[in-house]
Amino acid sequence: MSRVSPLLSRYLAKQFLVGFVACMAVLAGIIILFETVELLRRAEGHDDISILTLVEMAFLKTPETVQIIMPFGILFSALYTLWRLSRSQELIVARAVGVSVWQYLLPLLLVGFALGVTRVAVINPIGAAMITRYEQLDSRLLRGKSGTINISKGGLWLRQSGDADASIVIHAEGIEPSGDVFRMVTVFFVKPDGSFTSRYDAKTAKLHGGNWRLDDVWINRPNLPTSHVDQISLQTDLTIGQIEESLAAPETLSFWSLPQFIRTLQLTGFSARRHQLYFQSLLATPFLFSAMVLFAAAFSIRSTRRGGNFVLIAGGVATGLGIYVLNDVIGAMGTSEILPVFVSAWFPSVIALIAATIILLHVEDG
Repeated sequence: MSRVSPLLSRYLAKQFLVGFVACMAVLAGIIILFETVELLRRAEGHDDISILTLVEMAFLKTPETVQIIMPFGILFSALYTLWRLSRSQELIVARAVGVSVWQYLLPLLLVGFALGVTRVAVINPIGAAMITRYEQLDSRLLRGKSGTINISKGGLWLRQSGDADASIVIHAEGIEPSGDVFRMVTVFFVKPDGSFTSRYDAKTAKLHGGNWRLDDVWINRPNLPTSHVDQISLQTDLTIGQIEESLAAPETLSFWSLPQFIRTLQLTGFSARRHQLYFQSLLATPFLFSAMVLFAAAFSIRSTRRGGNFVLIAGGVATGLGIYVLNDVIGAMGTSEILPVFVSAWFPSVIALIAATIILLHVEDG
């Protein structure tokens, strides 16, 4: 068995990398175009929103979508690279001098794994920052939401619209396991100029039926003595579901900041399952990308031996759809607590890697 020369390895890696960059560039352009059209549709009736703002929003959302389709970009780029090298007889010559499929696949596998690491360590943080900005613009310009929800080590901060004279800012140190009772709650009534009209300090607050029910409340107003009431109610348009959904989505958080945010959620009593699942899925990404390269090799070898491109195309499409469905189903099972987080996050990548290796071994030996 011949040893693959460094020159051939660099050549194969370059061909794959160039094909991947070209594929993703085309897909990114298509994504921006369709996203802009969708935003134009949503912006009908909003005459104050310029076309440049909508294009900016489409651009800001693109990295998130690109990350989702990157496994398919890896798969089809590897398929195209191996198909083109086979058509030009380059791989056939390499095989004739004793280079095995595993030897000429090694550069592609290394590039695929490196792209997975790049997606996690570099593209994900950039995409998280951009999608956060997109969500802010979308919420303010298209959805008209005025309330904001933030969580930190100090607890949960909520902002909701009040009356014409003041808005309401609510701080809670944490939430009870029941999910609808907040601990050590402070309510600030804030004027448009930023000054306070009053402050409520409550031991607990329960959100139910469009109202905050504050218990054991101390009321502070400027130039007035502090007073105490056992219970007081405040109207709100917030629900527990909205609060949980409005907490920073996993996609808006950088890979590097996810562990700290998960710890913060756990400290305040909120479920961190979605974020844990997303974090573990990111860790599994390089292995999924490697599996895509192995699938591409298996189908390219089979199509070359059978003399047709149908196997190549059909195999690639079927694999892409199969991985997507498997990842979606297993992810849903993890979110709904049917499967443990670790199993749900790593199962698609591990199964894809094992299946691709078995298929390639069978095809190569056959």
